Amino acid sequence: MLNLLIFLLFIIIGISGISYNRPRLPFGAFWNENGTTILNKTLIGSDPLDFFINQNNTIYIPNRSTGQILLFFQGNLIKNVSINVTNSSTIFVNNINAIYLDTFYSIYGGISQITSNLTIYPISRMNICSQCFDLFYNDQNEMIYCSLSERHQIIAKSLVNDWNPLSVVGGTGRPDSTPTTLRRPYGIFIDEANSDLYVADCGNNRVQKFSSGKLTAITKVGNNSINLTINLNCPTAIVLDFDAYLFIVDSDNSRIIGENQNGFHCLIGCNVSTGSASNQLNQPWSLNFDPYGNIFVNDRRNNRIQKFDLDSNTLNCSNMTILPGYDLPGYDLMSQPSMTFASCCTWCLSVVNCKAFTMETLGNRCFLKYAYGSPYSKADNSARY
Repeated sequence: MLNLLIFLLFIIIGISGISYNRPRLPFGAFWNENGTTILNKTLIGSDPLDFFINQNNTIYIPNRSTGQILLFFQGNLIKNVSINVTNSSTIFVNNINAIYLDTFYSIYGGISQITSNLTIYPISRMNICSQCFDLFYNDQNEMIYCSLSERHQIIAKSLVNDWNPLSVVGGTGRPDSTPTTLRRPYGIFIDEANSDLYVADCGNNRVQKFSSGKLTAITKVGNNSINLTINLNCPTAIVLDFDAYLFIVDSDNSRIIGENQNGFHCLIGCNVSTGSASNQLNQPWSLNFDPYGNIFVNDRRNNRIQKFDLDSNTLNCSNMTILPGYDLPGYDLMSQPSMTFASCCTWCLSVVNCKAFTMETLGNRCFLKYAYGSPYSKADNSARY
């Protein structure tokens, strides 16, 4: 019980002054690979694209068919905002509960703000001839960012003054794979500590980082990354945790990718097959953390929101020494395919005489060790007592 309390207290430490959740995760964190359906098609309609979870653990999700915004708390509908905006692709809520919504297919056009008294204010100069597929509002500088997938650009606008012009913060408008271009970008995320922009560059199978004020990006993960990372297939959403580690919806591989001290590895849907079982996804589209570090995934083609619980056994795994980017040589106890770093660690903890493990990043095979030596070789993700 004491360990569980320490675990929960550690998790709920986050970044103040923001509306969304960037939990501080334990060293070596992992999640239950079997999700729980908390919202289904009956509640949220067909083909959901985006949702938002605030620091009070309230879920906001547009019903794209009925034109409503639905608010849920612990799986229960607590509010239904009827605004007659259909086919909305994205939603964001700031720290005073103002809602920013894609209203492209409505009389308002572009992007609109919905206040607490349900007044709708179209944002000036954001009524452009292209739909915004993802939004991000930065409370620190009162800027709103918009991902124009069909125009291969990210734009931004200050909300301090209605007449402030739009600015391009990523992409040239020409689809390409250079450091200055994008191809069908979708999800965006701003690190409020430094205003760096992260972009899920779907058409280039990569995640790009644009440092604040720069129009030339570096590839954090995926195609053309300078470091050995992991292959992506149309990433559509990204979030950061407290320590600025990336969590990615790898949509066309129907899985969720996470980053930690070891680099990038698969967290959820790691058998790379689509489906509707509790451990499967079907073209997931967006994700969010709740205040406790649990991962929520918009499982688009299954018309559901899945919750994947952060495993309290993370504390046990975190007592191991992590060796990022290294293979542990030595004597194998046993091995098993189709595993993740998390399940590999848990398996080691459950097996007598397991002193360490090596997890193949590309092959997803876990090797348990009852003895290990040195020197270490540059290879996969490993840990030892």
